[in-house]
Amino acid sequence: MSDRILTKHPSGKKGVNIEKRKHDRIKAAILEVLGEVQELGFTQLGLEIKRRIGADFEESVNWY
Repeated sequence: MSDRILTKHPSGKKGVNIEKRKHDRIKAAILEVLGEVQELGFTQLGLEIKRRIGADFEESVNWY
């Protein structure tokens, strides 16, 4: 069984258990992209993360 983490909901609702490896992969991509640009919209960030992570990430990048 893979390690999982419990997300936090911005409205204080119950979070969701997700695989830690997926969380860490998305987090690393977000930090990498934001380290390279001054400003980026949400849609553009999602597209750039998808480009970097590749097609093997079958989940919704924007959800993560």
